[in-house]
This record gives sequence, structure tokens and C-alpha cells, in this order.
Amino acid sequence: LPHPDRARVMVQMGGHVQDEFATRVEREWLGVVRQAGAQFDHLVQDVLQARLQRDARVYVGAGVEDYEQILQQDMGLNAERAELQGEVSGGLSNSRGQIALKFTPRQTRAAAYEMAVKTTLHELTHELQKQLDHNHAGFRPPVWLREGTADLMAYRLAARVRIEDTPAEALRNWRERNLDWWRQGNRSGLTPDEVATARPADWTRLMKERRGPYQMAGLMSLYLQALCGERFLPAWVAYYRLAGQKGQSAAQAFEQSFGLGEAEFLADFKRWLALQ
Repeated sequence: LPHPDRARVMVQMGGHVQDEFATRVEREWLGVVRQAGAQFDHLVQDVLQARLQRDARVYVGAGVEDYEQILQQDMGLNAERAELQGEVSGGLSNSRGQIALKFTPRQTRAAAYEMAVKTTLHELTHELQKQLDHNHAGFRPPVWLREGTADLMAYRLAARVRIEDTPAEALRNWRERNLDWWRQGNRSGLTPDEVATARPADWTRLMKERRGPYQMAGLMSLYLQALCGERFLPAWVAYYRLAGQKGQSAAQAFEQSFGLGEAEFLADFKRWLALQ
């Protein structure tokens, strides 16, 4: 039974499309999403000494049409934005504790498992970010830091999730995948500067163009973690809490939390990346 003082993560099917694929997703993946969601709050309290302060609801979309209908009818996006997100994203969270996931018929079982565990944890990390910074009451953290560290936290937590006694993919594998993307030539020519300065609309464009923003942001977040060492997790929580204080400067919060300026970090990261 859930603890009465704990926030709950509720999971349900989108339900806007009723077909054979929706039946399969409900049978094979709804329970996995529920297990990952149920473990999130305990894991972040253990790892980050932070916790969700309000309930969250995860809608499991079976196919693009179901996902887009969740975004429109349940989460309030207009049709144009829902269609764009249906094309480029596999998961989305808003500022009201609502999360959508997109399973598709062409996914391999490994990809569907990653969707059920890692994407659930990624989007719940976004919910935690928004709760820590009171929906950007002080300043809006850069997209690369929001997305890169949401991936980092998701993979870090996924290693601890137990789904029928099977560990999810380890953080190490995610790190190696991102490095492989870079070492294989970064065929889109994406630069750290483009990712560091990307605004939400820019990020969506980079996703649509398949240029690898999540891979670059992941490497940036991993490097920031390496620079901070054991201080990284409390520094990350402190940064988001500063982002929730009115009048806070984003640049000062970054330096105060992580121990170096944003420009210094970016220059250091680029030197490191050139050697990989």
C-alpha cells in the first residue's frame, strides 16, 4: 500500500485507440511502467535525498495516434504541437504532473523495455526538476542540462530498478552509446555550442532533424558529473532549488552549485570531447 504522506505515480493506458496493438501494450508493458513509476520516489529519495511533493500521472500511449490524443485531450496541447511531438518524441511531461509515453509497433522488445523503464524515469525526473524549481520560478535551466541530466538520472536509477528481478540497462551502457555516437563521426556536425545555447524550439528542431541533441547533452552531463565527483548529486538538487527562487541568476546558480562557470565548463568540455 502507498504511504499516505508520499506522492503517488499513477499509470494508465491512454485509451484513445482500441486495437490489437493497444491490447498488446497493456498486456506486456503497462505493468512494467507501473513498477518503474512505483519505485521512482523511493529511489530518488535514496540517491538524491529529494522526493516528489505531488502526485504524477503517466499515460501509456499505444501508437502515434493514441499518443497525440493523450497530448491533446489529456494534456492540453494544441493539435499542431501534438502532431510535432508525435513525430519527434517518445515521452513528454508538462507542468501539471502529467506524462505521456509513446510505444510503437515497430519497436524492438529492447526498445519497448527501455521506453517502459528509462523513459518513465526520465519523464519523472523532469517532474522532480519542476517541483524542485517551482516550474522555473527563478530561472529556466538550459535545455541541455534539463534533458542531459534527466537521461543521466534515468539511467542511474534504472540500474536500481527491479522488474521481475531483472536489472534495467546500466548507466555505463548509456555512456558508451553516447561516446560511440561521437566517435563514429557525429555525422550531423552538431557542436556543443549549439546544444549549450539551444532554446526549447531549437531543441525540438534538432530532434526533428535527428542531429543527436540528447547524445551531446548526455556527454555534457556525464562530464559535469565527472568534474563534480561525489558532490554532483547534491549539487544538482541545489541547482534546481536555486532555480526555484525568484531573482536568482542562472549563471550564479550554476557556479555556486557546480563550482565553475558555465563558459568555463563548456570550454573544458570541448577540450575533453576533442580528445575522445
